[in-house]
Amino acid sequence: MVLTEAGRRRLQAATAAQQEVEDDLFRSLTDAQRAQLTQLLVLVRDDLTGGDEHCATPTSLDRKMS
Repeated sequence: MVLTEAGRRRLQAATAAQQEVEDDLFRSLTDAQRAQLTQLLVLVRDDLTGGDEHCATPTSLDRKMS
């Protein structure tokens, strides 16, 4: 499967929109608190999905954990 240029642009726009929402939603948290929240959410995700890191979760969780 190959991602077209139009698909790549849509993915970039969706990623930017997701980041904007996260920034607004978590604006009251410090960077350390956001990092801790991300770690906890990844643990919950991994428990629910059997460790499938790409199972219906925002790519921001994977991006922030790398």
